[in-house]
Amino acid sequence: MSTTQEHQAVSTLLVCVAMMILLLGAAHSVFCQGQWSDPFEVRLGPAPVLIQPDAALFFHPPPPRQGGLSVDTQNRSAVVDFFDTYYTPALSVPISWTGSIAGCVAGVTSQDYIDATLQMVNYYRAMTELPGDVGNVISLNDDSQEAALMMIAEPGLSHTPDPEWACYTSAGAAAAFKSNLALGNAGPSAVVAYVRDGGAGNYDVGHRRWILYPPQAGMATGSNDAVNTYHGANDLYVFASFGARPAAPSVVAWPPPAYVPYQLIYDRWSMSLNSAPSASYASATVTMTLDGSNVPLTVVSRTAGYGDTTIVWEPSGLSFGAGQPDQTVTVTVDGISGSPLVSYDVIVIDPALTPDTIFEDGFESGNTNAWSDVTP
Repeated sequence: MSTTQEHQAVSTLLVCVAMMILLLGAAHSVFCQGQWSDPFEVRLGPAPVLIQPDAALFFHPPPPRQGGLSVDTQNRSAVVDFFDTYYTPALSVPISWTGSIAGCVAGVTSQDYIDATLQMVNYYRAMTELPGDVGNVISLNDDSQEAALMMIAEPGLSHTPDPEWACYTSAGAAAAFKSNLALGNAGPSAVVAYVRDGGAGNYDVGHRRWILYPPQAGMATGSNDAVNTYHGANDLYVFASFGARPAAPSVVAWPPPAYVPYQLIYDRWSMSLNSAPSASYASATVTMTLDGSNVPLTVVSRTAGYGDTTIVWEPSGLSFGAGQPDQTVTVTVDGISGSPLVSYDVIVIDPALTPDTIFEDGFESGNTNAWSDVTP
């Protein structure tokens, strides 16, 4: 590389970094194209921020709620059946996208794919004991489709895309401002990525918090499987419709109390209080034990701005996988302002193992009453 080229590369990098600092300070997310090299990796920008989420700003009436998903998380067999019935099948529903980047055709996905995307949202909510009945605000799906197309066509991630972006539309830009956004994932798989909420810019797990926000009532979604550096994109319109706050559960945590498949244990753990949504965690401490042994951890966030105030931490030294016996992790959060100590058990399971298999292999099943010590 010549000296001139080196200077140009450095200048481009400095401009990119400066832009990211400015935009992140305004709660926006833009990634510079030059730093993307992996063809099919997954990217999440920082989650959309809403300081007063209960304010009736740009929200639509809740869609009709019929039935909804629910599961007895204290019943191991019920959790396994729930995983096999709602989580795993949703990931294999065909997208059947009709659009294309060429000509900027946003297209549509199959109704089954939209249903599977919302099903995944409701699966995660039901696992936390929240109402699993978030509906589809159908009138916003087209806007979400346009936003998803913009992200893959550019390719980029921004809650405030520039009018110069490829396939820009004002409706798509409005949807992007109010949505979780993903590149490299679409539909149900994108919902999994949002709840996992990895990456250096997502220590607050804001995407997860909007999915698990107790008053959530309706969302829209748009996806595609176009290829342009990334394979597919998703827009999950999370500021579509909020309803009344449910009375239960008192604690909203991921992973949640009681039985949880090991596939759903992610690097970042989080907890908020549905019973005290504005509680301060400034002085809170978190401790964890695995089958009685202390687990080292680092608290990485204590912020508001993404639904309820939440504390987020990253444990180290944990390893869960196929073929392992049930393992009980006890979480204790103390020092929450105005709240008593909170303690609960997460029982990590391999859903492929039945209690009989565990017994025959000499393994001992975990605690069957994980909620018994949850306070408040």
